[in-house]
Amino acid sequence: MFDFYQVLDRFRLMSKLPDEESSQYTEVVRLCIAEVEKKLKPGIVFEEHQALLTELAAANAYYRYMIMTNMVSGSINALDLTVSVDNSKQIQAAKRLRDELMIMAKDLLNDDIFLFGMM
Repeated sequence: MFDFYQVLDRFRLMSKLPDEESSQYTEVVRLCIAEVEKKLKPGIVFEEHQALLTELAAANAYYRYMIMTNMVSGSINALDLTVSVDNSKQIQAAKRLRDELMIMAKDLLNDDIFLFGMM
């Protein structure tokens, strides 16, 4: 089904990591591939949707990478200088990318999210 190296290459492009650093995240990429494979509806011909599903798996890995590596936020004070660090915009951008690809692939995937609400 998935070509691991294609997904890894897409992940590298999204994360802008060099080859050496991106190899640290191969297990994350493998888990994200498995997650997308598990969600595929029966009867879907993978080859017909390979590009979209590859992008989705890579975007999912990129989003997880962003969460794992950008948990730092706050301020640093030194004399009269204050520097603020807030990576939430980068994480939100990665989430939007993943969510947009999920919407594009919604007809290919099982919906396993249950929401409860009041009417």
